[in-house]
Amino acid sequence: MEISSVVELLFTAQGPSEWAHWPFGPSFVGSWLNMLTKFVFIGLVLAAMMYLLRYLFGPGGPMREDTLDAPSDEQVLEQALAVLRKRMVEGRIEPEDFERARKLLEQ
Repeated sequence: MEISSVVELLFTAQGPSEWAHWPFGPSFVGSWLNMLTKFVFIGLVLAAMMYLLRYLFGPGGPMREDTLDAPSDEQVLEQALAVLRKRMVEGRIEPEDFERARKLLEQ
């Protein structure tokens, strides 16, 4: 006797289980509460997967590459220009020095 026929005999001898198709059973089998429970369960599983992936690979996540969280060149340029403007307003550098530094930064 083949193994597949033995397994088939075992499952048919016991009869169909109440849990045979839960939670991914065929369509809307059972009461409305059973159907609602299936959808809630599937939604919770998907939400847990999304939360886990967001935690692992989202901003600041433990498995995210550090280069993805590094500031871009435009952000670094804007920060440097903001520091130069602040120093010019405070009177620590002259407007000519500001323009010279701005031109150097934008190259």
